[in-house]
Amino acid sequence: FIGEVGAIEARALEFESDEAMQVEDLISLQSKLYKIKSEMVGEFQSGNIDGADTLSTFLMQVNDVNENLTRMILHERNPRDPRVHPD
Repeated sequence: FIGEVGAIEARALEFESDEAMQVEDLISLQSKLYKIKSEMVGEFQSGNIDGADTLSTFLMQVNDVNENLTRMILHERNPRDPRVHPD
């Protein structure tokens, strides 16, 4: 699961330098991220994954990637949105 989140993060970084980036691509990555998160939490709840620390680390990574994707989506929709470049 952590590797999948890392792959989404890497793809998002590629999009940052891609002039042809589409907001739909970012939304698709965000949807994949939510799906992976749900699967991981489900596996944890089922007892298939041990360790609250593992889950906590995973959720922090998911949150970081999600924040970056959200910022990129906001920028594509409205570059002047203050949430894009918080001071």
